[in-house]
Amino acid sequence: MKTYSVKEIAELLKTNPETVRRWIRDGKLKATQESRKGGNTVTEEELNQFLKNTPKYAAIAISGLIAGLPLPLLGLPLAAGGLLSKAFIEHVEAENAKVNPQSIITKLENNIVALEKNIQKKRTTITQLESEIKDETAQIEALNRSIAIIRRNREEI
Repeated sequence: MKTYSVKEIAELLKTNPETVRRWIRDGKLKATQESRKGGNTVTEEELNQFLKNTPKYAAIAISGLIAGLPLPLLGLPLAAGGLLSKAFIEHVEAENAKVNPQSIITKLENNIVALEKNIQKKRTTITQLESEIKDETAQIEALNRSIAIIRRNREEI
């Protein structure tokens, strides 16, 4: 049976390896440890069970499959059987179909508004910084002129 390392699972589920280790410590994901140096390994069956119980990460794992792309690291396209069973993929697709498209659009629009506000704040900050740079450059020029005048006066004495 195929097994996966903590690193492979973390990359597949787009999370930190420490998060995967915490799942293992908490008993959410069953793993075996042949040696401390070798680290934990998770069987395909245990990983599938974890994904069935964790919709958030199941959706992440499936996102590459639905797009018809090979799974990261594993190189297993959906057509080749991949990591997840066809029944499980159909289950996740059915769950995703229950999501109200309007609520998704609303969330995305809210994200757009928030990003536009952030951009505007940053543009305002840039304008303020450019003004400060202009003022400080003028001060430097005035100080340099003062230095030049003092040097000339010192030479004349």
